[in-house]
Amino acid sequence: MNKPLSWRAWNESKRSAAKSGESAEARKTATEAICARDEAVRALQDSEQQYRDLTEALPQLLWPTRPDGWHVYFDQKWCAYTGLTLEESYGHGWNHAFHPDDRQRAWERWKQATETGEAYEIEYRLRRADGSYHWVLGRALPLRDASGQVVKWFGTCTDIDDQKRAEEALRDANQRLAELDRRTDMTFREPVAGPPRGTKRGLASLPDPLVECAYSLHFVVRDTFIAGIAVANRITGGGQYS
Repeated sequence: MNKPLSWRAWNESKRSAAKSGESAEARKTATEAICARDEAVRALQDSEQQYRDLTEALPQLLWPTRPDGWHVYFDQKWCAYTGLTLEESYGHGWNHAFHPDDRQRAWERWKQATETGEAYEIEYRLRRADGSYHWVLGRALPLRDASGQVVKWFGTCTDIDDQKRAEEALRDANQRLAELDRRTDMTFREPVAGPPRGTKRGLASLPDPLVECAYSLHFVVRDTFIAGIAVANRITGGGQYS
């Protein structure tokens, strides 16, 4: 079934036919061609809008580039996150938002990926609009044509700052625990002191079984106290026993 022709397409083809003296059939063919062109333009516009809607819905910051790595687009989340404008970010301007200690490393890694076609992946610190730096995971994959040539790169930035801080806190906790274990082990390896000074004279008049019991009780109490301090430190991460 033939689709209805738009008034704009009909008038455009009518004017063209009037100037060239074309037949009604030729005018109809021209009108259909104009309609097909208009539909293709609308489909492209709809596709681009759907792409923008999709990119804005994802949590990552998105950035496609040319085959040579030249950045040609950033989503609005990138601008809101970094505080940079699109004009400031295009080309190689994105690198200015990186932490000074990470810029060269990130640039060399991206250059290597675009020259070899390898997947790009790196962790770096990215400056936010408020001036603070957050750890970010950067990834990009090449889009290839039928011959295997790279025609475009699609990249993302994912904020992993909470994860990095949690990993750092876990490392610190493990270091403190290892130090506590070392100190506890050293404490139990040290020779245990005998009863307080003067206790032997007080025990001299007691029968031998009671003397042995008193000595044993002293050691049990001391060892229990030391073990209790070690366990409390391990649970609370508090001070150190010495």
